[in-house]
Amino acid sequence: MIEPSDVDAGSSVTVSGTGSAATPVDRATVRLNVDVLRPDPGEAFRDAATTSARVLALVAGQGVEARHVRTQDISLGPRSDYHAGQERLLGYAATQRLSVELPRLDGIEQLLSDLAADSDGGLRIDGVTFSATDLVDASVVARERAFDDARTKAEHYAALSGRQLGRVLRLEEGAAPVVPMLRESVALAASAGPPMPVAAGDADVTVGIIVVWELR
Repeated sequence: MIEPSDVDAGSSVTVSGTGSAATPVDRATVRLNVDVLRPDPGEAFRDAATTSARVLALVAGQGVEARHVRTQDISLGPRSDYHAGQERLLGYAATQRLSVELPRLDGIEQLLSDLAADSDGGLRIDGVTFSATDLVDASVVARERAFDDARTKAEHYAALSGRQLGRVLRLEEGAAPVVPMLRESVALAASAGPPMPVAAGDADVTVGIIVVWELR
């Protein structure tokens, strides 16, 4: 960073610039929720365990490695609702939330449909989000566009003030890390039927910068 210690505020211009670039989405995260309600807590836990084991076997059968599947949490407890101001015990709920990382999108439609077919066992597909593996090339393009955007603004301000741009005195990238802004995500309710079509789209990498130019 170059500090403008030898230039007063009247001989410089500070502008912001923003640039974006798209990169193909090539991976997905599927969020699953096994939720079983039974009159007896032991029965609820056993049935939830059975469904969870079946789901894990199905995911493994689709070629997803064990290291890409993670249990988020497991719970067991009473579930109630309120009717006419009175609490009513509905039963005991056993749940397990799972996160499945798909490093490739091949076969995602069939996987979702196979999972949806198990909805009678208490499985719910809470949602699917998409992301891009390689953000390096898109980040480079986004930075170039952000700088061009800042320079265009600075040149306009310089012309308005009857000056010309000199050297760059300071350049800062936004404090937030470069992250993909997903164009598409899918939330699904489990249901049997033909394979669910999936449109992953692209991921947009956005960079924001602040540049200070000398005015001559």
